Amino acid sequence: MFVKIPTIRQRDMSECGTTCLSIIFRYYGFYNIQSILRDLANVSSEGTNLLVLRNIAQQFGFDSDGFKIEYNFFKKIHLPCIAHYEGNHFVVVYKVTNKYIWLIDPSYGKTRLSKYDFQKKWKGVILQIKATNSIFKNEKLMNRVEKEIKNRKLIIKKFYFSILYSFKKNIFIILFLTFVIQLLALALPYYSKELLDKVIIAKNKEILHSILIILLIILISRLLITLLRNILLTKFKKHFELKFFSTFFNHLMSLKQSYFDSHKREDFINRFQENLKIRSIFSPGIIQSILDVVFIVFYLISLYLISISLANIVLGVVLLFSLITIYFSPKLRHLENKVFQENLKSMGSFLDSLLGIRTIKFLTLEEKKIEEWKKDYSSNLSNVYKSEKYSILIQFLINAIFVSSQIFIYWLGAYFIFFQKITIGDYIAFTMIFSMIINPLKNISRIWFMITELSITFDKLNDIFIQKEEEISTNENNLSFKNKDIKINNLSFSYNPNKNKNILTDINIKIPYGKKISIVGRNGSGKTSFVNLLTALYSNYNGSIFIGNDNFKNIQLRNIRSNIAIIPQEVYIFNGTIRENILCSNPNASEKDLLKAIKLADLEYYLTNNYFGLDYKIGSSGSELSGGQKLKIAFARLFLMKPDIIILDEATSVLDIESENIIMNNLNNYFKNITIISIAHRLNTVKNSDIIFVFNEGKIVEEGSHEELLAIKGEYFNFMKTYLDF
Repeated sequence: MFVKIPTIRQRDMSECGTTCLSIIFRYYGFYNIQSILRDLANVSSEGTNLLVLRNIAQQFGFDSDGFKIEYNFFKKIHLPCIAHYEGNHFVVVYKVTNKYIWLIDPSYGKTRLSKYDFQKKWKGVILQIKATNSIFKNEKLMNRVEKEIKNRKLIIKKFYFSILYSFKKNIFIILFLTFVIQLLALALPYYSKELLDKVIIAKNKEILHSILIILLIILISRLLITLLRNILLTKFKKHFELKFFSTFFNHLMSLKQSYFDSHKREDFINRFQENLKIRSIFSPGIIQSILDVVFIVFYLISLYLISISLANIVLGVVLLFSLITIYFSPKLRHLENKVFQENLKSMGSFLDSLLGIRTIKFLTLEEKKIEEWKKDYSSNLSNVYKSEKYSILIQFLINAIFVSSQIFIYWLGAYFIFFQKITIGDYIAFTMIFSMIINPLKNISRIWFMITELSITFDKLNDIFIQKEEEISTNENNLSFKNKDIKINNLSFSYNPNKNKNILTDINIKIPYGKKISIVGRNGSGKTSFVNLLTALYSNYNGSIFIGNDNFKNIQLRNIRSNIAIIPQEVYIFNGTIRENILCSNPNASEKDLLKAIKLADLEYYLTNNYFGLDYKIGSSGSELSGGQKLKIAFARLFLMKPDIIILDEATSVLDIESENIIMNNLNNYFKNITIISIAHRLNTVKNSDIIFVFNEGKIVEEGSHEELLAIKGEYFNFMKTYLDF
């Protein structure tokens, strides 16, 4: 089954390749399975490659292969195909002529480019994907797809309906009040008609006061009910947002580390901005506009009761407005999507420059970075101009139709009055209801656009909700790691299984409890990846890790992370005071314990020479602190904990020798008889270790004491001569 080539937007900056594949699958009548394709491709923050996309297409039964071709060779390529574009991007090419090429850019949608413009950004690489009789027949993959579809339906029930259901009473009251407001609005033209026809023109003073009182009651009631509705809506919005985003944030914080590794900083900023769009649903104006559009049917019925001829004109206007919306909204949305993507690009360039400002100044790159940002921002403004120009055109058409129809109805209505087909009251009521139709019609394109954007927003939220949380063991026991050895059997690990090379391969070691362990090796040899596994950041490894007789995968994650403390290479400092940053490792610590930890971490001098002391606000990411001061705060956190195992990932690399000696002596004295694992390059740290493990290309090639390893004159000996500080 073939369908019209669809447009599917990528959810993250790194998903262009798998989204292109999803577009082609959808073209052949299959589901939109972006999430599954992303998982199969193990998309990293840098995206994926054509080889992986080809392999996935073949798994789904397609005949797929990559080629490097000239533009004129496209006529021999089966379309749609995937083109490698702009160096690190993918697009779907679905139509080619000698002068133009039509493609779908997953970041914003369909576009047509000239041959010249396309070739400027295309290096000739494409992935051809042909359907065969075997497509979508892989039973294992089809079962996974069915499971994904089922899970997405469960998400709607679990995260959305459950939250909305908890506010069912509030929602009912708000909708009921809004319905009453609409009825009162509709009653106003009819009572105005009665006032004109039966009171003013008929000069009937007897019912004048009663009709005026009714009109006054309608107006005051509508005003008060609208006020009450808006207050209740604002209150509901506050509680709904808190519950919804708390649920969202709780789930996000529970996701596996691999999810965060595979997304860029801009993706999370994008997610946060997308979430804020949900707020727009519950604004009083939007609620009113949506119900106004729904009530157009009732308004039209009311108009037909007054005058069929005039109502036909209004119906024509409604249809014309609808056609303009259907025709122009996708084009406007396409431009808005381009603006959004360009915004992300210029924002990324802006943030990159701000975060790297020191390096920029050191290398005198100011002019280069300014030019790069200006280029991105100029491109963004060009798209903004096109979008605004298009919006102005749409607004002009809408206003032109509105004014023309208004004049025509006024003229024809007056004509009908002269020939007594309608009364003056009918005429006034008709024009009032006509205005009630036109106002929401003016907003229909905005509402349509908002609804389509919200569908994309919810799709992106669902992509997070469908992600698996970190696996929680059924073992509820709070295990102690004290006096337990670490045993590692046949451990192999890769961040991306699609890459042939493992980060770690066949690790078999035993780490006796209470020993001082050093891990040495060249950059990229797998040292940090190894300790990341010991802190349970990743669970997709082959082999086994045991603490005593307990398998790592059967122990609660909180249990592991409360028993194993780590100081990573890059210490993160939260926005807040020094006190708050140290106490985050143990919020219940006493002031006495806090001051002791500060002393042990060699922070006393810095704090006594700082006017605000512990209450000094250190800014986002500890921007006010040096690398050594950040590290000392991390050690202070450590001294407030009571771990059974400590891991130091090059934790003293930015400390001066004096500070390092003080802190390491305090560490060894304070944490006696527990396991300390250090990744180190300094001789004074390594030589005092009980056991040294030497890593090379993801394998442990040597182990032993300092003296034993020097004696065999192997990898460690060479490493000592090259890397270690004597």
